[in-house]
Amino acid sequence: MDNEKYIEKYLKDSLHNIIAMNVDAEINKKVQEFQNQLIDRRDQYIAEIMKGIRIMHEQEPLTNTMNYRIVFENIQRIEV
Repeated sequence: MDNEKYIEKYLKDSLHNIIAMNVDAEINKKVQEFQNQLIDRRDQYIAEIMKGIRIMHEQEPLTNTMNYRIVFENIQRIEV
């Protein structure tokens, strides 16, 4: 009888460990996918911001100096 309890405990522990490992692997996979989506969105957002930056320069004839103007376009999106 004692031997049967040992086998039952061993089987339960083994199944618990196997299921836990599979669930942990699935969680890690989903977390990695979500992280990749967020990184892609971040990179797209940065690219859009960078497209909206314009740097213009002109030389001042009287003082022979360069004047720079940096323009940031403000783009707003309304998502429904």
